[in-house]
Amino acid sequence: MGGINGHYLRNITMNCAPDTSEVLAAVAYATDASLLFDWCWQNSIPLRFYGRLDDGVAVSVPILTDFLSKKSQKFVCRLVQHHHAKVIWWRGVGVYIGSANLSGGAWYKNVEAGCFFSDEEITDDMASDILDLFATLEANATPLTEELLEEMKRRVPASFGRDSRS
Repeated sequence: MGGINGHYLRNITMNCAPDTSEVLAAVAYATDASLLFDWCWQNSIPLRFYGRLDDGVAVSVPILTDFLSKKSQKFVCRLVQHHHAKVIWWRGVGVYIGSANLSGGAWYKNVEAGCFFSDEEITDDMASDILDLFATLEANATPLTEELLEEMKRRVPASFGRDSRS
């Protein structure tokens, strides 16, 4: 609940690098790479990210640019139309299912409702359901390409700030 009980998502990420084998993240909106993406890159933890694809720019241009610049199968970004999930699975540690996007407000000050299930609490059925979610997203995903990035750049309103990570 973040702002209510002081348990923020950043606390999970900051403490779980040694036990995380990979991160699967389905989060509609992402504006701050420092919350999860930079952490994965710095700790060489494979990341498969699914953001929202709509008429706006749900995932910031700098984040999309970072993914493309990596040119790595270990760090994959896909965009999915009509997707509004907020699920982050630190494989080997646990899974968060809730309302938080990848934004500074969501991770540092907002009241976000969600549940975290430690690895020990994840049943086989639950793991299967989560993997089904990611398989469905993958089946409906648009790969991030230079052309898609250029389209996202055209969609950014001038007042939004193309180079902003906040």
